[in-house]
Amino acid sequence: MLGIIFIQKWLEKPSRKLRWHQIILGMPVFGEISAQINASRFASTLALLAGSGVPLLDAIKISTQVMTNAVMMKATEKLAVDVQEGSSVACDGKNQAVSATVGADDGQRRVLG
Repeated sequence: MLGIIFIQKWLEKPSRKLRWHQIILGMPVFGEISAQINASRFASTLALLAGSGVPLLDAIKISTQVMTNAVMMKATEKLAVDVQEGSSVACDGKNQAVSATVGADDGQRRVLG
């Protein structure tokens, strides 16, 4: 019981929580399950909102809030910023969201998830 309370208090600091969530995502089985759950929550919420006529940028921002993994939330927050700045959203063929900056000099794409 005390251990759980200690861990909860320790994870209150955002940098520690982010690091813990990175560790979770790196775990062989549990990380994949966590990533799939968070991606599913995000995608289903985004589809519902976009289908209801909510503008895509707003739908991305709202959908980010349903995820529980801080690393994935940070990536989708960055996605929202990139879309707001004029980037397009695509899939890199490996089921990873990619933000491709429109008109960027370097033409590089950034993997977001």
